[in-house]
Amino acid sequence: MKTRSLFYIHIILLPLLLMAKPNQDIPPLSQKALNAFHITTTNYPRYRIYTAIPKHSTTTDTYAILYLLDANAQFPLALNLYSEHFSHSKNLIIVGIGYNTPLAYHTPWRTYDYLPKINHSISPQAPNHRDSMQSIQESHSYEGGGAEDFYHFLYKEVITPMHKQYHIQRSSFFGHSFGGVFCLYVLFNHPQTFDNYICASPSLWWKNAAFIPEDLHIKSPIRSIAITLGTLESPSKRGNMTIDSKTLASVLMRDNPDIPIVFKTFANKTHGTVIPDAITFALHIAQE
Repeated sequence: MKTRSLFYIHIILLPLLLMAKPNQDIPPLSQKALNAFHITTTNYPRYRIYTAIPKHSTTTDTYAILYLLDANAQFPLALNLYSEHFSHSKNLIIVGIGYNTPLAYHTPWRTYDYLPKINHSISPQAPNHRDSMQSIQESHSYEGGGAEDFYHFLYKEVITPMHKQYHIQRSSFFGHSFGGVFCLYVLFNHPQTFDNYICASPSLWWKNAAFIPEDLHIKSPIRSIAITLGTLESPSKRGNMTIDSKTLASVLMRDNPDIPIVFKTFANKTHGTVIPDAITFALHIAQE
């Protein structure tokens, strides 16, 4: 009887476990995307940086730039969507931050990098990112805590070189799920880094949203903030209270009346199926 009960429990839980795993399918680049961009990759021991520069552009052009996370899967998706819907534009650079792995999503690494420390002060000095990454044990990666180190890596190794090489008029940042948490983290702690923030389906359930500061006044001039959500996504809980992306957006609007802030929903989309819609929305914002 005990064996049979365990069997039924396994059968019930298996679909839930499978749904919890990210889709590891990496979309191939369309021919339109290949025709539209010069695409390069730069590998680090842990990271892979993807860069797409519009073809037929010149060194004197002024660009908008969109940085996006989870790039092993979402960089080709973004390029395909851009090439399908925005082929008239030649002035958007797309930079993807992914991982040096064949996986679409490396769950332990992205979890550590995208999620901040809780109840710890942030050092004003950039840490030695290389040494700190080497010391990470995979068994601890699911705890998060690496967001500040990851931010400094992005700023030093990706953002600064891009802005030195190209005439960047405005910059946008996109992250989904845990990437949406990192998007909010940068917004709250380093708001001067980007002009536009598109935080898609942020995982507010993580640590009961303790990463959200009490003071939501953004102390730096920025261009816009967007929080997006699929209508089939369930709100998270903090005890008996609902942690709601819409409420977070409303408080941001109240506390920052001079910043254009939008809460955007996508009908009949789940946490996973909303990704193409959220990226398309980010592409619109990046080009405005």
